[in-house]
Amino acid sequence: MYPGIWKVDSLKKVLVPDEDIWKTEVRLTKRSRENELFCFAYLKENVFPFEDIVRKGKYLRRGLKFIKKNKLYVSDRKVRTYKEDFKLFVQTMASDYLPKGIANRIKKWQEKKGKVFYSDFENSD
Repeated sequence: MYPGIWKVDSLKKVLVPDEDIWKTEVRLTKRSRENELFCFAYLKENVFPFEDIVRKGKYLRRGLKFIKKNKLYVSDRKVRTYKEDFKLFVQTMASDYLPKGIANRIKKWQEKKGKVFYSDFENSD
C-alpha cells in the first residue's frame, strides 16, 4: 500500500480482518465512499516522497539497495529477478499506452492462463 495519512478511526472503518493486503488496497476507495470519508490524493512526488520497496511480496532491486544503503531493517524476503522486473516494466508500459480494447483482450488471455488481477476485486467484498 502506498503511504498515506489516515485518522485511525477512519482507517479501521475500511479494513477487514484477515483480508490480504492486495485486495484491501484496491477496495479502499469504494469502502471510503461507503463510509462517507473525506479523501484526496496529491500526486506530486516531492510533497510526500517515498521509496517503492516491495512488489508482490518481493524486494525491488533498487528498494533493497536503498534500505541497505540507509542501514534499515532487511528481512529474508526474496528479491525480484531481472525477468520479473522486465515483465513488470512491459506490463506497466502496455497498461499505460495500449488502447483499452487490446489491453482487455490481453488481460482475458492471461486470466485464462491463471493470472489473477487484484484490480478485479475492487468492487467485490
